[in-house]
Amino acid sequence: MTKFLLAFLIFICSVSGLYSAYLLLNDGIEPITGAILISACVLVFIWCLSLLKKHRLRGSSIFWVFIIAVLLLSTTVAYAGVEPFASYKDTVADTVKSSAQNIGINLSKNSGASSTKPTTTTQAILIDNWQIQLVRSSWKGSTLNVDLTITNLGPRRNFGLASLIDPGPELAVIDSTGKRIDPWVRQPDFSKGELMTVPPYTKEYYPNESWSGNLKFEMSPYSGETTLYIGRYSWTRTAPLFSLGSPPK
Repeated sequence: MTKFLLAFLIFICSVSGLYSAYLLLNDGIEPITGAILISACVLVFIWCLSLLKKHRLRGSSIFWVFIIAVLLLSTTVAYAGVEPFASYKDTVADTVKSSAQNIGINLSKNSGASSTKPTTTTQAILIDNWQIQLVRSSWKGSTLNVDLTITNLGPRRNFGLASLIDPGPELAVIDSTGKRIDPWVRQPDFSKGELMTVPPYTKEYYPNESWSGNLKFEMSPYSGETTLYIGRYSWTRTAPLFSLGSPPK
């Protein structure tokens, strides 16, 4: 266990150092902060490596522990939305789904009439005492814009990741290939201490409090029929809301 933890710590230091260098080169963090982080990672890396030599861990053992640690940590940070790992995860998922479709597996999860024209409506759906009202949806190329209103008809609670302890439901669209697309948000400003950015509906809602606004989804020209979904608990529970048509051909 000691050897495994040392090897795992070496990997963490390697990834942390590389990611700190990535942020530093892309002006994601202050130069002094980046230099301190990279220096600390290098020092801990050298210290752990010297301890591994002391324990005489064989090269093959280090290799397999390193591979397992790479897979575990990479998968974790990819699903947590950390770039560039999240982009790699989406690329792999898209490749697998495209291959499945080519051999005749139907991954479509949505249904509804196709529409590429702007749609204005007053549809409202009530789920778990959250009233979601679709005001308007429109396509501009492969970009989908959705105007809607969210109203809390229950007690005081959160919608979206307003709290890590008690997160609320979130909104996303799922296209005809089964790919889930989250609302577009700007990149966080690390110089201001921002670690992440969230959709505009994310906050605590009092009883009968509402939010109205626009959500933008960057789709693919080949997305096909697209449906707005509400999801809970890391999207292990989902429910369809509104059919939003498909991008123009």
